[in-house]
Amino acid sequence: MKRREFILSLASLFLLNEKLFSIGKSSFFEIGVIKYDGPYNMRNTGLKKLLWEISKRTSIEVSFDIADINLLNTKKLFAHPFLYLTGDSDFSFSKKEIKNLKDFLSFGGMVFIDSAEKEKGKFDNSVKKLIKKLYPQKKLVKAPENHVIYRTFNLLDRPYGRFYKNNGFLILEDDNRIEIIYSENDIIGALTVDEFGSWKYPVSGEEKTREMAFRTGVNIIMYATCLSYKADQVHIDYLLKNRR
Repeated sequence: MKRREFILSLASLFLLNEKLFSIGKSSFFEIGVIKYDGPYNMRNTGLKKLLWEISKRTSIEVSFDIADINLLNTKKLFAHPFLYLTGDSDFSFSKKEIKNLKDFLSFGGMVFIDSAEKEKGKFDNSVKKLIKKLYPQKKLVKAPENHVIYRTFNLLDRPYGRFYKNNGFLILEDDNRIEIIYSENDIIGALTVDEFGSWKYPVSGEEKTREMAFRTGVNIIMYATCLSYKADQVHIDYLLKNRR
């Protein structure tokens, strides 16, 4: 089964008697942003910029709607198999929210955590607490340099974003599938625009860095929606043509 089909049918495991997707939209990729008491939606314009680039660069059909996801609302939660979590302050979730999120991950969902902190602080501490509650016996680990996440569509040597932190992606996997991917680079921050459509934040390297941030984001989305594949066969024709 295609992984894209799998994640889009994830909700049916919990809501067999309800129609979750309207006709013509069920095949569209849509991002859900996890809500909490804080600036949870501070990168929505960046997400839309990324979705636009995905629609141009790949065969993935996207929805430009960004959904606010309350973890207590299981109907909406399981209708959005790819979730985004960002911020630059602390956050926390109730036991029920943690349980719902754990169920979501166990049944095939994926969470992309993207820190907007320049230095490790309250948000990073909250991420560590969240991981411990979700996986008491596991922890985030650095993705090896040859991990498929670095070459699902573009060849990358590290994540790119507003901040240059050469620590790579931190991931938590189960059965060789990433359930949580964490970046301290503020990837989407590099793509965020203001109300006038201008870049909201400066980045070192300017356009080159923003282009690499787009490529980083595309890799993450491609991983979340791609076929089940062997790590050494991902887009092999594309990579052979574009390898530098």
